[in-house]
Amino acid sequence: MLGKRHREDDTPLSPPGSPPVKPLTRANLAALQKTMVGRGNRNRTRSDNVSGTTRLSNNSASSSVTDAVLERWAFHANRNLPQPPGLQELISLVTIPRDGAITPNSRAITAMHQETQKLFEFDAIDALATYLGYLGEIHAGGEKNICRGMNHQWRDDAMPAPPMIINDLGVPETAQRIIGIPSSPKPDIIYGYSDTSFNRDDLNTLRDLPRDHQLREEGPWFPFCIYEWKSGRSASEWKALCQARRDGPVAINASWNLFKTAHFTDIPAEHTAVFTVCVTSNIVQININWRRVGSDGELSWECDEIESGFIRKAHEMFRIRSVLLNILEWARGPRLALFTKALRKSREQPASGSAACSAGPSVPVQVPQYVVSLTALSQPD
Repeated sequence: MLGKRHREDDTPLSPPGSPPVKPLTRANLAALQKTMVGRGNRNRTRSDNVSGTTRLSNNSASSSVTDAVLERWAFHANRNLPQPPGLQELISLVTIPRDGAITPNSRAITAMHQETQKLFEFDAIDALATYLGYLGEIHAGGEKNICRGMNHQWRDDAMPAPPMIINDLGVPETAQRIIGIPSSPKPDIIYGYSDTSFNRDDLNTLRDLPRDHQLREEGPWFPFCIYEWKSGRSASEWKALCQARRDGPVAINASWNLFKTAHFTDIPAEHTAVFTVCVTSNIVQININWRRVGSDGELSWECDEIESGFIRKAHEMFRIRSVLLNILEWARGPRLALFTKALRKSREQPASGSAACSAGPSVPVQVPQYVVSLTALSQPD
């Protein structure tokens, strides 16, 4: 078995042992400050084996605190709210089943099930990433547009602003930080666009965008698939989902800022949506993360499960890989064309941050025709 290794960022999403404060009073805030002993404590909660369901379960000792912080920031999961028609269409198209026998890669994932339960997080990633990610497709097909990033720290600039907290005292921002904020995003694996996805003018435009339009100074650009891995020995399934709830909105918000700068008069949820993949030693869950504006104008960031399966079942891994390959085709085709259009439109606008979002003519958004290539996809390898 491979030696024990740790991530650089293995801290909980919120300080362990810090209960949510409701209502907010001076006494409660003072008591909470005493519990804030630092964010360096490591969460080594083991995950229970999942049985009877493929839904990720909340079984982490610190999950209630983590969930409270994310809920306060309107980062939600599986609320079963109505989805916009365009988003429903995208989900339907990426979940189109592929015909054929169970493939060797799907069987390879299942064959590693027992071993991966003994591995720490990075070792599990090493074992499974080739089969659950797109490395095989990228290397075999001479891929020019899609590239992979691992363990990259993202900027905080694109983090959505938290909703206003209203209470009897009118709590200031410093109190919000005492209550807890999501830690800086650092996904285990991301797939996005390489420099060669864009021509020279578009790439220069991309590099000159404001900081809240970009996640890093280098690619992968505009991630479309974000992986959060948790091994059976290092953390819980619930924490993987919490990280998906945290990282998805940041990627979405950066993309939304680009479309806003490009003066798109309408930015449907499917234009900025990303997919997150939660992987443990037992299950794989694929989610779609999307930006929601309620009827009352309230903004929230949703994370809805669209597919899940047990690693020990080869036919379920075949289904998971089918969805992942459909997502890859969508990212290569209509999504890349849409982002390229946004970069070119943004070049026609003033280059100054918020002013660029309100000046100049409006550019209507054309809904991507996702159907064109997804229905004829070949079976997964």
